[in-house]
Amino acid sequence: MNYKEYSIVDISSLTEQEGNVWRMKNVILKCIGGLPENVRRIELAELISFEDTTSCTYGVFRPMHKDIIISRHLLNRPEAFLATLCHELAHAKSGANDVTKEFEDQLIQMMGSLGYAIVKQVTCNRIKHKSTRMSFNLIWDWRNNLRNKIFAHKRSKDLNYIDIESLTEQEGNVWRMKNVILKCIGGLPDNVKRIQLAELISCDKTTSCIYGVFRPMHKDIVISRHLLNRPEAFLATLCHELAHAKSNANDATREFEDELSNMLGYISYALVKSLSNSSVDLVGSKSLDTYTFAYAGCRCMDCFDERFEWNNDKSYVRCKVCGKEYLGGYNELVDLNRKYIDKNGLDMYRQDIIDAIKEKL
Repeated sequence: MNYKEYSIVDISSLTEQEGNVWRMKNVILKCIGGLPENVRRIELAELISFEDTTSCTYGVFRPMHKDIIISRHLLNRPEAFLATLCHELAHAKSGANDVTKEFEDQLIQMMGSLGYAIVKQVTCNRIKHKSTRMSFNLIWDWRNNLRNKIFAHKRSKDLNYIDIESLTEQEGNVWRMKNVILKCIGGLPDNVKRIQLAELISCDKTTSCIYGVFRPMHKDIVISRHLLNRPEAFLATLCHELAHAKSNANDATREFEDELSNMLGYISYALVKSLSNSSVDLVGSKSLDTYTFAYAGCRCMDCFDERFEWNNDKSYVRCKVCGKEYLGGYNELVDLNRKYIDKNGLDMYRQDIIDAIKEKL
């Protein structure tokens, strides 16, 4: 893309108000780990436009120049300035154009990082989130010795919803983080009545798992429970599905990407304000690039065997070895296994994890 000549703004010439907004970028950069390697500087210009058009753009990443240029007039609208900054940083980090999966994935990762930072800042005195002792995020499935995945189909009315009261303390802390994000973006969209958790989610006609889904017909967003073991991934998925709801658009569309950028602006501005425009106390979040999880078989909590029998709706489970009955069915068994790991660690499930890793290699 070729650009017309434009005038770079001398930062020392900014008004006090413009300077305050300009410095907000430092918080965002610290949150995402600094400038990408292919960006040497971020600058302002009075106006940005292309050679083959008279239309103007808010910002641009120029790979050949290794810079990001943002239009000065955005300094009068902090949310728009931050949204544009994040948009161009995502171009630089992904090396991809608009309306591509790679670009959208980078926007969503940044959403998770910024969302987690604002949650930690706002709730640091109320939510004491501890690092999980699990080196992998586990989903427990006792249905057979092959440890088949549980699939909650997108169009099915039989999603295995999670009772929020059954969450562990750590899971509950992460679940409540959604309230901060919702306040940043002005609450739930009109076409979403509730946000729910399910054990695992997959789309119809596929065996691949997904992290979350917006279901327009049900007016809800459903997120996979295992993400509660990774706050950044949970918040990124939440924001991803909220962007679908707010834009009413699919992945890899201009409307969806625009909504992602807008939400980045809202969340970034809330983060900057909560830090009083200073990045000194900000702790960056973990990368989402290496995120993974494994499956493990449930154990009977009396004899620790894995062989069970159950009724059709899985509301009743019985251990085939010791005869222990789980009158709460599958959900009770899953909760007991999670609590066991919280208390005793992963040793009993270690082989399950090794087997899961071998399957992925």
